[in-house]
Amino acid sequence: MKDGRVYFGGDTAAPSIGVSGTALNVREGTAEGFLQAAGVLLGPGHIGIRYGTGSPEGVVSAPVASLYLRADGLPGSTLYVKESGTGNTGWTAK
Repeated sequence: MKDGRVYFGGDTAAPSIGVSGTALNVREGTAEGFLQAAGVLLGPGHIGIRYGTGSPEGVVSAPVASLYLRADGLPGSTLYVKESGTGNTGWTAK
């Protein structure tokens, strides 16, 4: 670790991951990139942003206020919001 960053190589031009304030940055040299992940959990309640195919109802467990992005959705069913319940029920398409 150097300068608050984790480098994946022998010098500071190597790909790195670091924190700037409350943001997570991914860089290779001077170019910033994207972090690819199955989902992101936010805060102590682990409210999440997840993605996948098919409806999350009955499949994806999450706390209320979580979001699900459906890659194979049609208009009106590409974004789901967890509006109620516990476990894997309570998802509403938007």
